Amino acid sequence: MNFFIEPVFVAELKKFPRLIHGTSPRFFTDEENRRRPLLPRANSGGDETREHVSLFLRSLNVAAPQARLVRQVHGDAVFVLKKNDGPQAGSENAEADAIVANETGAPMGILTADCVPVILYDPVAHAAGVAHAGRKGTELGVVSRTLKKMRALYGCEMKNVVMGMGPGIGPCCYEVDAACLEIFKKNYAEWEDLVSPSPNDGRYLLDLFRANEMDAQRAGLKPENIFRSELCTACRSDILYSYRKEGDAGRMITVVMLA
Repeated sequence: MNFFIEPVFVAELKKFPRLIHGTSPRFFTDEENRRRPLLPRANSGGDETREHVSLFLRSLNVAAPQARLVRQVHGDAVFVLKKNDGPQAGSENAEADAIVANETGAPMGILTADCVPVILYDPVAHAAGVAHAGRKGTELGVVSRTLKKMRALYGCEMKNVVMGMGPGIGPCCYEVDAACLEIFKKNYAEWEDLVSPSPNDGRYLLDLFRANEMDAQRAGLKPENIFRSELCTACRSDILYSYRKEGDAGRMITVVMLA
């Protein structure tokens, strides 16, 4: 099948040749030059999803037929991809919101449609992780939890780790009520830097990108090693999926693989 997909990259991570990464867009172009929805279903199962994940992997020049996915539950559990674990798509038994690995040639992925996909890479230990950082996962510190796991398993030193955040809903568009801020007030000393007043009374705009930067820096990452794609899913729903803007939205997959 001839097709065209234009992945979304975190530009600063492209300088690491042994790290393959990318986030899928909303559409792909098929062999008849028709624009078709990519990953239009909200769940991670089914033949169509497997076909589309395979297409996206091919757009990244990844030979594996599928990426390893987990059953995301908006928590902070980390799944460890071990040697000889076969690639699987669809529903996984493991409930987790992050995956880590130090095996080459094993693509791993998480699905998002506003939540922030976070890519972590240690070029010295040659280990990587990918995390699904929505509001609840960010409250719990899913990024620092993933970094802790990489340090314990692979000897990663935080001074060497780089972090890239793919497309997610930005502080321009992510509106929450006061109750949603309570855990941030408890878990983030500088929580006031994460919020700004919304034009709507009693509502606030929350910066998930900045919160995950704070979480990573608390774990020991250098600020200069943290990067963003700078794409807001709600602002760019012409090319990306946004659950907040659309309701019943499809999903993007963010894939990470060690070469």
